[in-house]
Amino acid sequence: MKPTTPKSNVKIVVADDEAFMREIVVNALTSGGYREIRSVAKLGLLQEVVDSLYPDLLILNGDMTDGDSVDFVRRLRLFRIGRNPFVPIIMTAWNAEQAFVRKVVDSGADVLVAKPFAAGQLFARIDFLTTARPPFVVTSSYIGPDRRKSARADEYPHFDVPNTLKERIGGREFQPEDLGARIAKMFPLLMQQRRQCHEQEIGSQYAVIAKATREGRPVKEISTVIAAAADAATRYAGEMAAAQGNAKAEQANALVKWLRNIAAAGNGLSGDDCASMEKMLDGLGIVVPALGAPAGLEDANASVAIG
Repeated sequence: MKPTTPKSNVKIVVADDEAFMREIVVNALTSGGYREIRSVAKLGLLQEVVDSLYPDLLILNGDMTDGDSVDFVRRLRLFRIGRNPFVPIIMTAWNAEQAFVRKVVDSGADVLVAKPFAAGQLFARIDFLTTARPPFVVTSSYIGPDRRKSARADEYPHFDVPNTLKERIGGREFQPEDLGARIAKMFPLLMQQRRQCHEQEIGSQYAVIAKATREGRPVKEISTVIAAAADAATRYAGEMAAAQGNAKAEQANALVKWLRNIAAAGNGLSGDDCASMEKMLDGLGIVVPALGAPAGLEDANASVAIG
């Protein structure tokens, strides 16, 4: 009987609908000293696992045929499925096209490993997640490890989230109740930051719309930002609805409906419309920043680069 080591206690779930790949990954992990390995062939089965257990690592095929693996990761990071939104995730895929890689990065997965890969490549990624996993960062459209290569003046705050893969390999023992309590304490802080990002995004978009309206810019230019603001408000309303008992949800949904109607009419905003929107934003506590020098309308849609 092999001796027990810290790796023996690491709980790994391998999800891949290709039987030969599941076997390759499981055999590699076993040879590396990992024992608590569970493999599944369907995303539905994977959801059952993450809904009932606390895996320390997910190794997920990005090309699952019974669902969207990228969307699965996104929903997990948003805590809409699973019990641990911070679990390290290695995604594997035959598809290395740039568009797919971008989707994986934006989902919040930790790393992407292109198939076929050697056992050494897999262990190198696990070592990285154990020793050098970046802290999490939150924006209006992203929750996951911070991949930015350099600090910036507008840097978003970092969150040191639980990393049970690192803890177990380091020999730490803990009960599921302990981990659940840590997650319950940490995740609301991320959601608060996310809502603030939504509010900043909507406020900035409105500032651009109001400035363009005052300057008499063509409606076709303003309409793209109005539509973007409606999309941002929709995401914001969803976050408000997810926060049980949050009184802002109804106000946010009213803003969404109002913006959708404005966008559908295609007439832009009048001075009275701007006053109405400012009143709605004020009711939501959304601050409208002052715009200084003239800027392009695309500034309102600028996103944080993660990668």
